[in-house]
Amino acid sequence: MVRCATTGTRMAAIVAAIRRAGYDALPDVALSACQARMLEYRAAVWHLFVAAFCAMQVMRLAMPGYGAVGDDLAHPTCANCSTWPAGC
Repeated sequence: MVRCATTGTRMAAIVAAIRRAGYDALPDVALSACQARMLEYRAAVWHLFVAAFCAMQVMRLAMPGYGAVGDDLAHPTCANCSTWPAGC
């Protein structure tokens, strides 16, 4: 068991005592790994949101062509709105 006085004890002395006990002292990197996973998770959720939003926009622009019956798109306003994203 390692004991230390919190006043006046240097970190080097604590590490030396731990090594004399047969262990090794390493910095705690688990918090950094947890934060990295959280950032990666947030980025993945954001990418999923952007992909879903883009897919929704593609469906919104393509739907008039699929859902039109007869001369539904014959009106110049409707034809213009459904073809401008394609560059036609």
